[in-house]
Amino acid sequence: MAKDKTEKTNVMRLLEQKKLPYTPHDYLATGAVSGVEVAAALGEPPERVFKTLVTTGASGGHYVFVIPVAEELDLKKCAAAIRIFLRRKQTTRRRTGRASSAQKKLPLISRRRCQRCSQ
Repeated sequence: MAKDKTEKTNVMRLLEQKKLPYTPHDYLATGAVSGVEVAAALGEPPERVFKTLVTTGASGGHYVFVIPVAEELDLKKCAAAIRIFLRRKQTTRRRTGRASSAQKKLPLISRRRCQRCSQ
């Protein structure tokens, strides 16, 4: 029996390692480039399809934003959200003397903050 030559992403490998079922969707043959075109190719409304954007701050820190594909990232609003996040992180560290477990990982700005960052 021939092996399937489908190119796998790291996420696909991780799901297989954990024995979690998944269904890959391929839209490359459609020529879709933008997120809205990808949503259409997948037969999903654009408000149900999200894109993940990783930014690098002036300090070199990395920040992850998840926004609907039809939206654009407003970097000024993102910077404000990051400042609030960092301020809370510093306050927690000052009060407790240590970072919370969530602060040790790559920060993911909450969906509520994300909505403030998109236009």
